[in-house]
Amino acid sequence: MLGLRLPGHGTIPSGLVNLTWQDMAAAVALATEHLSQQLGDKPIYVVAFSTGAALALNHELEAINRGKQPAYQGLVFLSPAIGLPPVAAGAKWQDRLGQVLGLDKLSWNTIQTEYDPFKYNSFAVNAGDVVYQLAIENQRLLSLLTANQLGLLGDILTFQSIVDDTVSTTAVLQGLYQRLPKKSHQLVLFDINRLKVNMALVERDPRQRIQPYLDSPLNQFELTVVENGLNQWDQSQVSAAVVANDYLGNALLRTTPINIAWPRGVYSLSHVALPYPEHDSLYGLQRNDVVERVRIGAAASRGERGVLGVSAAEMLRQKWNPFYPYMIDRLDTFIDEASSVSHR
Repeated sequence: MLGLRLPGHGTIPSGLVNLTWQDMAAAVALATEHLSQQLGDKPIYVVAFSTGAALALNHELEAINRGKQPAYQGLVFLSPAIGLPPVAAGAKWQDRLGQVLGLDKLSWNTIQTEYDPFKYNSFAVNAGDVVYQLAIENQRLLSLLTANQLGLLGDILTFQSIVDDTVSTTAVLQGLYQRLPKKSHQLVLFDINRLKVNMALVERDPRQRIQPYLDSPLNQFELTVVENGLNQWDQSQVSAAVVANDYLGNALLRTTPINIAWPRGVYSLSHVALPYPEHDSLYGLQRNDVVERVRIGAAASRGERGVLGVSAAEMLRQKWNPFYPYMIDRLDTFIDEASSVSHR
């Protein structure tokens, strides 16, 4: 197993100010070459989050475009950066304006207290543009390659929240999965918690925005939506307990209970929540009274506004995945099945 620290990461936030996506792609290429040498004929499986998923996809698309064999037997993506919100397109112009005017502050979207040991809270404008440019390059390659060439990609399993304020869920559907030829690709979407009390406060149902893509005849992949099941006492209402519904277009194929319920007070997942279980000592709910530190995944602190150097929106953002056990089971099954195919 190899965990890759990308350039610009794991030091200080300013490490992302002058970074390019090619810097990170070069690191991925080196890591892949190293693994290939160490493993010999054994298959390589990549599990990648956010920008890491976009880099893994880019590595394989670049190889195929150059007439080489892809390196990965299977790819597992968590909240992949296939596309970003339209506002990301303006990031580079804000950064360039800051350079012209000599205003260093314009190089940053936010400057916050750094209390998270594994993630920068301050966000460099260039970091957003780097991911945006990488996403554009991946779309160019996906458009350039034929169906036969894209068929060389290893099977892809993706876990994505229907609501994601960092990357585009629509892009995952339209920009990646609807471009893939028929194979054993799988997409798992986590819906919002549709209890009546939550839906009364939802301004725009996020499912409606992506439903046309879910119903599209272009879909040649296995689609699972993790969503509320029906209340056993009142079938007109949903329950906090969730089920895994497998769809083909808008047709429901099967419903599988997964024996997990939405936690009280949680109305959706988030971009950052997927990789972390509830028992994670930093991002989960687990208490550790021995170590005095910020419990990032715990309930929001309460008091007067304007005191803490952390925004209320950030404190309220879901940091752990209540469906983590289901996700790990799907991941293990995916790799087991891909391995059995490779040995035939």
